[in-house]
Amino acid sequence: MDNKGLVMKGIGKQFSGVTVLKDIDFEIRPGEIHGLLGENGAGKSTLMKIINGVLSPSGGEIYLDGEQVKFDSPHMAAAHGIRMVYQELDLFPHLSVAENICQGALPGRYHMVDWKQMKKRAEELLAMIRIRVDVTEKLDRLSIAQQQIVAIARALNSTCKIILLDEPTSALPRHDVDNLFEIVRELKKQGISVVFISHKLDEMLELTDRITILNNGRKVATVQTSEINEEQLAEMVVGKTIKNKYPKVVFDQGRTLLKLDHICLEHHLEDISFELKAGEILGIVGLLGAGKTEIAKSIFGVYGNGKELTGSIHIGEKDVRYASPVEAVKAGIGYVSEDRGSEGLQVHQPIGFNISLSALRHIKRGFILDLKKEAQQNNRLIDKLRIKCESPRQMVRNLSGGNQQKVVIAKWFASRAKIVVFDEPTRGIDVGAKVEVYNLMNELVQAGIGVLLLSSEVPEVYGMADRILVLKDGRITAELETRETTEADLQRRVM
Repeated sequence: MDNKGLVMKGIGKQFSGVTVLKDIDFEIRPGEIHGLLGENGAGKSTLMKIINGVLSPSGGEIYLDGEQVKFDSPHMAAAHGIRMVYQELDLFPHLSVAENICQGALPGRYHMVDWKQMKKRAEELLAMIRIRVDVTEKLDRLSIAQQQIVAIARALNSTCKIILLDEPTSALPRHDVDNLFEIVRELKKQGISVVFISHKLDEMLELTDRITILNNGRKVATVQTSEINEEQLAEMVVGKTIKNKYPKVVFDQGRTLLKLDHICLEHHLEDISFELKAGEILGIVGLLGAGKTEIAKSIFGVYGNGKELTGSIHIGEKDVRYASPVEAVKAGIGYVSEDRGSEGLQVHQPIGFNISLSALRHIKRGFILDLKKEAQQNNRLIDKLRIKCESPRQMVRNLSGGNQQKVVIAKWFASRAKIVVFDEPTRGIDVGAKVEVYNLMNELVQAGIGVLLLSSEVPEVYGMADRILVLKDGRITAELETRETTEADLQRRVM
């Protein structure tokens, strides 16, 4: 055994008798960028939590620099130089950058914080990764990318040998991803190991030295990044050949379902006009912050009758611009939010509760809920969408990201929506689950439902949309027929 780095041998983990990890061997070498890939539910998070001391393994051994170790808490793992930056950043938005970076290790004497020394230490840590940020600024005034950097700097505020990065690019535009990659490479130069978790295969191939693939709680392989391509990697992740990542089907289009006329939203949208037809997938593509979410929320009635929103939104002949979300649902609009955890689901409630929530008027007799009809509906949709769960009574928080997204879509099948708005529908889900979401879009369109696909992923929009609008700084800058353009041309227009 090499005496340097972290070595895990035969790691297993069970919850209530259910095996989630089985006989995993995993090695992190000093100064390497090691990618960790797998479908939702493959065991990536469980493995990282064992490394970080959040969970204890049910079996196996862990060695650090040749000595066997056991981490009973994140504090103990940190004492051994292991730090984790979570996808949901555990920072303090109303404290300064310096206070966040030094949190847990505030410099001081005589039980008093040395504010000058704290500012200096924060600046030194940011300089270490070649980043300049005003450390006196409140954290909530920074971009998500800058907050990510603050979280990394905080991880360095002690002896640090290994940093675990959980989906660090999921909410970042491309230029911020490039900056983050430069920081990760800088950490590597300083001999710090980085474990990089992502569902984006192109990022794995661009950044990492080696990649470990998990599938259903087992290790599939560890490969040299330079010796594998994206297609091979995708097949290893899902355990089968993916013939078509974008299974687009073209259907006959019908009447206009949705029409936006000169929609303006103060500081966000300017003169947005377009139509969506039955049986069509209309794609709106733009960088994060371009205004896609504001369009989605305008349609779904989130802004209500506030004065900041002007213009008209028609479903059929009816102007619904001032509808609330409740009225939007009644009008036949479904909304798959980019933030499914806080806006799309009640994660602490069962699957069945979530599916039924938008369809109560279809499963009640008078004022009484028809429990038999509800159960039939929920079981039918769980089977139809292939939601992996124990039963409709399982809590949504215990599902993988891909299965949570299916529950959101199931809500709108149950509500009998005529229009479904998808906002970044495949963010944070794996390649196999993405294909399943795209197939569900096809099913909606085949049923005559209009689909509005808003995404920052150019290949996704190009692969699935019939017609594409390019959005920049709250304005539509181009309208394209997919068959009459190329992916490269679309990418150029978006940048």
